[in-house]
Amino acid sequence: MDKEYLYDLYKEFRHSKKVRHPDITIQDGSKYDHYWGQVRNTDLLSSEYIVYINPDLYCQNEDFVKMIAWHEFTHISDGIFFANNFTKEDFDTLMSSYSEFHATYESTLYVLKNNKYTPPKLPNPDIMCIDNYSKILAYDYIETIWKAYTRTAKSYEYICKEMYYYFGYTNAVYKFNMQYKPSLSFYRLPPDYINTVQRLYFSLVQNQNPIDYDKIIKCTRNFNDMIVNVHPK
Repeated sequence: MDKEYLYDLYKEFRHSKKVRHPDITIQDGSKYDHYWGQVRNTDLLSSEYIVYINPDLYCQNEDFVKMIAWHEFTHISDGIFFANNFTKEDFDTLMSSYSEFHATYESTLYVLKNNKYTPPKLPNPDIMCIDNYSKILAYDYIETIWKAYTRTAKSYEYICKEMYYYFGYTNAVYKFNMQYKPSLSFYRLPPDYINTVQRLYFSLVQNQNPIDYDKIIKCTRNFNDMIVNVHPK
């Protein structure tokens, strides 16, 4: 697989979503980068639609490549909409929260529907393990990420992302197969924080049309304020 394959996937994405988004640029980074794929807010705000790729991605199995590509393409789509309809501050808030949730939801549902996904070898086999998706729903992930919050301030931003990934992942699994309705153990969080996390979760998974983005912004900021209090600078 190569860049041309990713460009073809983007054409498929635009066709499946019935959108007329601009063309994108695929730019290879370094195999030592910490990501498989990445879209940058500064580019989106400048109307530059670039997907940065770790070259090692091309060596992964085809369906994993599709999942990563679909995730980043969803960020592009969200970013275009948010940049045109929100202030920069609100744009940053939505991209860091809703778009991480949404991109994971869309990419997970995409590969589940293809029903061919084989995960690559990752440090934590309980994360994004679609072939055994009942396992992650039984795994007490919310409590795990919260323990990570309280252990170190250095990695909390990444851990927050993982929480949004998990919310998107579980909801895609439920959409695909409703017998696996997620049961998130919010009650295992410290009592002072349960309501904040619950409100954030339900703002993301709302079934409203149109989506209440103002509510998501408010809940995300309340959550971010809570995390800052956990890890004062």
